[in-house]
Amino acid sequence: MAILDYEYAPNSYPAAVKRGIDFLYEAADRKPAVDAWVDCFSKSGAVVKNDFQASGHDAIKAFLLKGWENTKWRDHDVKKVTVLQQSPLKLSIEGETYYLRDDGSRQHGKWTAVQTYVEEEGAFKIAKYEISFTML
Repeated sequence: MAILDYEYAPNSYPAAVKRGIDFLYEAADRKPAVDAWVDCFSKSGAVVKNDFQASGHDAIKAFLLKGWENTKWRDHDVKKVTVLQQSPLKLSIEGETYYLRDDGSRQHGKWTAVQTYVEEEGAFKIAKYEISFTML
């Protein structure tokens, strides 16, 4: 399960966004929660990971399901959240992910994600999620 002991300054961004970040990484670590993870994105939301891009809920869901291939479990460890811009809200999130693969081997990667938010249907949703990931 996600490790979410990063520092949060309540005046830096809305508590609803903090809860959304926590939920996103908790859901990312549970394969049955794929649809809940996708619901964190706006209808036209996009995920960009290194040279790959997925736009819209169906493509984002396919992207997340592919990430579960050869994976028994994974844990996201959110290390730091920094506000890059207030309007529209843009955050930089740094972290690490630990994996147990189907063959019993373990892997570990570091990442930085830039999330840009929009308000949609009365909630903050991720419009763009750019991930730079390096497997160590």
